[in-house]
Amino acid sequence: MTEARRTEVTLQEESFPQTLAEMLRQAQVKEITVLAGKSIFMDGSTATEAYFVLSGTVNIQKRNERGENRVIAVVGPGELFGEMALLDEPHRVATAQAASDCRLFVISSSQVAKLLTNVPQMGLWMLRVLSKRLRGAVGHIARMEKVQELNTRIIMGQEAERKRVAREIQEGPAQLFSDYIMRVDICEHLLKKSPDKLAGELAALKATLTKGLSRIQNVIAVITPEALQQEGLQTILGRFVGRIQEDYGLKIRFSCASIETDSIDFERQNMVFCLVQSALSNIHAYAQARTVEIEIQKEGDRLTLRIADDGNGFDIDKVRQGFYRSEMENFEAMRDRVMLVGGTMRIQSHPGEGTLLELEVPLTRPDR
Repeated sequence: MTEARRTEVTLQEESFPQTLAEMLRQAQVKEITVLAGKSIFMDGSTATEAYFVLSGTVNIQKRNERGENRVIAVVGPGELFGEMALLDEPHRVATAQAASDCRLFVISSSQVAKLLTNVPQMGLWMLRVLSKRLRGAVGHIARMEKVQELNTRIIMGQEAERKRVAREIQEGPAQLFSDYIMRVDICEHLLKKSPDKLAGELAALKATLTKGLSRIQNVIAVITPEALQQEGLQTILGRFVGRIQEDYGLKIRFSCASIETDSIDFERQNMVFCLVQSALSNIHAYAQARTVEIEIQKEGDRLTLRIADDGNGFDIDKVRQGFYRSEMENFEAMRDRVMLVGGTMRIQSHPGEGTLLELEVPLTRPDR
């Protein structure tokens, strides 16, 4: 690249990539064609040249901790890649692979140095390219931090859920088993002292055992609702709601429009089941409600869930100020679970006027 060419060429910001391509062609810089799926360079390899894309697209990939190659950038026509290693250290920090058939200029390290020396606009253009990439990296890091924060909250929600299940077992089946032991002792006593009263006590014990079995089945269904895959969301939820009515003394109006199980994957069905379970647990623990309405509908590619109760309700403004922390733990876990799949959740409440919970869950995975 000569000084004369430097002074003869007028570079415009909008046309610099095209101008650079013409300059490289005039300088007879090596041009190559790379077929789709072929690697251009590998992570860790020695860096001796940069690449300018004439046509096609190139994926810049980085291997994650699981050994999977993840695309971290896509480079298209008029863009440069591979120059970073020439500027700081002679080894690649990522893999470049042709996403489609590509035509590339291969610019040696000495040619890159000449360009930066002879064409001042080259340095400015590269700074803008690097700035754009830096902004992209900062945005990616921010998204990763948001996902990490969300995952942390979900883990905390799962821990709270484990504690809740443990409490239910302690207050339900465990307490009932203590009652069983006591009633068996009574039966043994009656067998020896008053055999005529034994039949009545055995009938009472059977009723207690039946109730205990229902409670245990309820806990098992909450922990491992695999039956969703065989029987479907509508059937399993209907059965679960029936047990909750009996155990909690709630009057529940349950409506679930006919939904084709095949149209909803197990992950979504399981999530909706867990959301209903969490909401009813919260209502039982804090709302002191008498009636609950649960409505589930499929609307296009989304599943809507509406849960309303006539309980105590709460002041939304006080929630924003940090009140009702214990009461909101389940709601926060539900919100995080819904957000993770690209859904939305809304809460309406007022002291003495109950609570309305509305959720929308997409039936397809959101684009990442």
